[in-house]
Amino acid sequence: MGSLSRYVANTTAYAEVMFVLLRKGGTIHEIAEQSGLGYLTVNKLVRAMRRRGLVFVVLWRRDSIGRYCLPVWLIGSGPDATKPPRQTMEERRQRYDNRRREIAARTGLAMRNVRLRDYPEEATP
Repeated sequence: MGSLSRYVANTTAYAEVMFVLLRKGGTIHEIAEQSGLGYLTVNKLVRAMRRRGLVFVVLWRRDSIGRYCLPVWLIGSGPDATKPPRQTMEERRQRYDNRRREIAARTGLAMRNVRLRDYPEEATP
């Protein structure tokens, strides 16, 4: 009888995952954070739902270095959102330099003295 509470807790957590997916969707990390489950548990659950055609990718988000590699999942059926093409090295360098120019103009420093790691709030894409 003592193990019944574990099953109730699991069911409640899975219901929370379903609620998050129905309401607004999210990445695996966001769903795990909101449901209280671990990342691997949520990942396995979403993959199982994916195999059965219950969830799909509604859009792609950038990670901390600017790559589109974080799928945002939503309950429903439909075609997956297409992943944006990879940026070339030249495009990444231009984006990096543009952010450095903006910080230099705002702070009054020379661009050669601006490093994005000194401005972590500006480093996100």
